[in-house]
Amino acid sequence: MEYLTTERRQFIRACTGVAIATALPATAWPIMIKSEPSALSAESIYAILDRVTGTGSFTQTVVRADGVTVTYRFAWAVGMGLLYHKAQYRKRFASTIPDWVSLEHPYHAFVLAQRAVERNLPLPAVLPPHPRRIA
Repeated sequence: MEYLTTERRQFIRACTGVAIATALPATAWPIMIKSEPSALSAESIYAILDRVTGTGSFTQTVVRADGVTVTYRFAWAVGMGLLYHKAQYRKRFASTIPDWVSLEHPYHAFVLAQRAVERNLPLPAVLPPHPRRIA
């Protein structure tokens, strides 16, 4: 009986987020991945951006592309997590997070950077259009 290799299990986890047990035979996991994605999908990104954020005693003010000034409130732990995951992103992909991510709420930026590193998929250079909104 053929078993999945460690590399194949890691690839499946990176693409799907599903961890595969070591004793699982290859025939029990009938997944065919035709190509590796090049970046996080729009659905994954907007699932994160649609989350409700918390509040805290720290603030960050940004000027969005449309000229609107937004002040975000967040907890200290979110700020520390964001710094950590931005550094991990820079190590993994040898580049900083895209500019559009820096304009989002710190919690959203934190989770986006974390998810990109976990899945080994960089964030897209520009924010993709929302998949469920009609233009």
